[in-house]
Amino acid sequence: MLSNSIQTTHSRGKEVLDYLIGCQLGFAYEKNIPKPSIEATNRCFHRHLAQLRKVFDINDYKVNQYPNKIVRDQYKVSRHYLFKFSQNGWYRNLPDEILTLDNKYPSTDIRENARMQLKR
Repeated sequence: MLSNSIQTTHSRGKEVLDYLIGCQLGFAYEKNIPKPSIEATNRCFHRHLAQLRKVFDINDYKVNQYPNKIVRDQYKVSRHYLFKFSQNGWYRNLPDEILTLDNKYPSTDIRENARMQLKR
């Protein structure tokens, strides 16, 4: 069983990833997602980079020569978001909260149309 500090760290990392996915989709699935702090996002991506370095022995100098494309892309995406979140202007322009479809479109007709488009 995970300790409380590990569970809290894991849930913060999940919130960061849910927020980024919500930014790409434009909505959240289950509940509204508040904007995570810069410190939480940095910890999340630094932890993921450290795990990739430890498990796959990948680093900045040999990332392009690494044979597994999925690991290569994860490493590059983590570095990209670390850079993006270091820019205050980019962080300020992110929405303060990602809304669910129910909260974003309170009218049932619009909400149903959005759900139908997602199923296609």
